[in-house]
Amino acid sequence: MSKIKFILRAVIFFLPIILLIIAIELYITYGESSFANKANHLKDNLGNIEILILGSSRTQNSINPELLSMKSANLAYANQDYMINAAIFSHYVDKLEKLRYVILELDYLSLLHGTKSDYFRIPWYYRYHSININDISNIEKISLLFSSPDYFKKIINRQIYDIDNKVEVNKYGFFNNNYSGPFHKIRYDSTLVKPSKYLTNFHNNYENDNYIDNVNYLKSIINHCQKISLPIIFIKNPVYKTFYNGYDPILMKKILETEDSLINNLTNVHVFNFENYFPNKIHYYIDEQHLNSQGALLLTSQFEEELNILQLQ
Repeated sequence: MSKIKFILRAVIFFLPIILLIIAIELYITYGESSFANKANHLKDNLGNIEILILGSSRTQNSINPELLSMKSANLAYANQDYMINAAIFSHYVDKLEKLRYVILELDYLSLLHGTKSDYFRIPWYYRYHSININDISNIEKISLLFSSPDYFKKIINRQIYDIDNKVEVNKYGFFNNNYSGPFHKIRYDSTLVKPSKYLTNFHNNYENDNYIDNVNYLKSIINHCQKISLPIIFIKNPVYKTFYNGYDPILMKKILETEDSLINNLTNVHVFNFENYFPNKIHYYIDEQHLNSQGALLLTSQFEEELNILQLQ
């Protein structure tokens, strides 16, 4: 009897904790979020998507699919390197029957940045896209919460307590009122913007292996698109002047040479270069490398205009 009482007491003690964990897991899995909305929009419109957009948070913040005349899916997301972009592309390219263009980010950091194998968002791609990257563990397949408890704790606290800065997410997974950030905090006073510490730290920790891997993944996407005659549009996203001025000239030379070797003399490959579209307009940025919603409105409009011109050629 004492064992049964012990078990009952243990169940009574742990049951609220277990129920709380389950409730949080359901909330973060099925609640509205940018990542989930992007995935759901794509899967609900597989037969209609004409433009697939891939890249990192810079592209995520630059193009709002809701404003494009062609049915589009912007799957760009934070820290999404060419390894992940290639996995997404391979998973969906044959399923998108009406796909007319693939949009690929080609920013300064695109070939330099590499996502670590233990990156906490990698299990999200399994949960929402059925893409198993880096052979994630069984617990990561089952639970989003345990992929990064600290991250989801911050997200939940922000949604509960920071109501004034709550960002609206449209059905395409795009942030409609995304202004909160470093530039907003300094009231868009350009005299308070200092040279990029982010780039300084990045250059100090740069690994050439990431560059080699990214080039190979990018080649695989280009080769597949060439094989099926699918046009690629490379996009260079706008950045604020302090970020642009922080580029390493040696790395920049290397990047440009690689770009030329990859895309020169290829058919159906185009570059939309918006890098210096508005380098001095601080009001269009969240920080030195990401547009806010107003900047995205202008950039999406310009992207649409460039695409219309391309279609007339």
